[in-house]
Amino acid sequence: MTKDSKGAICRAASSLGLLLAFAGCGDATVQLEGRAFSDASGSGVGDALAGATVDVSGDARFAGVTDDEGAFSVEVAPSARVLVQLEATGHVGLLEAEALEGIDRERDYGLTPEVNVDALLGSVDLVRDPTKGIVVVDFETSSVAGGETAALLGDFEAVLTRTEDGAFVRGDRVGPGGEDTFLSFINVEPGEVRVEASSPTETCEVERGDASWPVRANVVTTIRVACRPE
Repeated sequence: MTKDSKGAICRAASSLGLLLAFAGCGDATVQLEGRAFSDASGSGVGDALAGATVDVSGDARFAGVTDDEGAFSVEVAPSARVLVQLEATGHVGLLEAEALEGIDRERDYGLTPEVNVDALLGSVDLVRDPTKGIVVVDFETSSVAGGETAALLGDFEAVLTRTEDGAFVRGDRVGPGGEDTFLSFINVEPGEVRVEASSPTETCEVERGDASWPVRANVVTTIRVACRPE
């Protein structure tokens, strides 16, 4: 293949968004590697999920399934910013943002069994609607004082947080003392939603700086927020 013919193919591929089909075009690429597992215990470990569907969007396009070890690998540009969505039978799906610069490109993705999610919501008198999604706003904060809050600009049923002893309760403000500083918005209407986050003692910024985030049926969309002292 001549340089000119390769350039023509790369330009055509670029116009069609086929980044992965022609990885030799432009800058060097790197591997985004992941492993899907069933996080039935909530401990961050569990059995591999073989055959889980993987959909990568954003600066790259990929669709496939995990192998027998629950693993997948995607070739992307080093500066890519992507959304990784995983789904598996009997589990609530997961959608997370990945900005590849400066992070470990090997990730484990824990999907929670539907029965576990239903039991948790039942403990606070909520019933999960599988035609809607869940949005988890995860605060990365240096403060243990609590008080972080988020506004989800979209239709939803309820908000959950955690007490200091780890119990789930209804509430729209993170309590003090716990290491898990997050808010869960339940039964969110699918589509695009906006998130605004704040802290009484820190400045908070939504990861990636994105104004809106996708919500999909039976999928947890994780939105990370970094909070730092003012």
